[in-house]
Amino acid sequence: MQETKKNIFAGIALLASFIITAAFITYTLFFLVDMPSFINLPIIFYFTVHVNMFGCIWFLYLSLKSFFKSLPPVPVSVSLSITVYLLIAGIVFWAFLVPGLIQEGHNISFDNIWLHTATPIIATLSFLFLKDKKRISIKKSLIILIYPALYLGFSFWASAKYNNAPYPFLDIEIMNGALNVVLSVFGITLLLFILSFILIVVYRKLSKKDPQF
Repeated sequence: MQETKKNIFAGIALLASFIITAAFITYTLFFLVDMPSFINLPIIFYFTVHVNMFGCIWFLYLSLKSFFKSLPPVPVSVSLSITVYLLIAGIVFWAFLVPGLIQEGHNISFDNIWLHTATPIIATLSFLFLKDKKRISIKKSLIILIYPALYLGFSFWASAKYNNAPYPFLDIEIMNGALNVVLSVFGITLLLFILSFILIVVYRKLSKKDPQF
């Protein structure tokens, strides 16, 4: 009975998260007018928008699964990937983009706070606690690299086509050379591996598993 109540609460909370995230994504795509200077491309081109879309779909599915147990589980590697992507979007936003926004006189709006702070937290809690206690395969978890690699290629294509990179740290001119861009990409890739490692370790401890890496 207690487990049922927990599932219902989780389902409602995730459904609310889906609705709020979907609303803010819609607002960002179609109604956002107060753009910072580094937003030089269509908003659909940005990593944060993509990964919040992934998270939005994931929240909805997890919500439905809380009510309908017969639904197949989301592969752990997919849940891990979405969680790490959202965490990276949040960390990069607060560490690198917020100072520029403040310098330009922009307020940090609630939609930005939600998409860069709330969704990473919700994703992390969902990954760690709303699971089917499946063993994490390190080999399968390497799919986490697929979307960032595709996005990096897309970013370079956008830079060539529009003469603008989606983010300042991917812009060769702003970063004063290709080497600094490479170092930025390396740093974010390293962050991706560190976050993945931490989440896998905590996941295994919570699942009372001790598989071999």
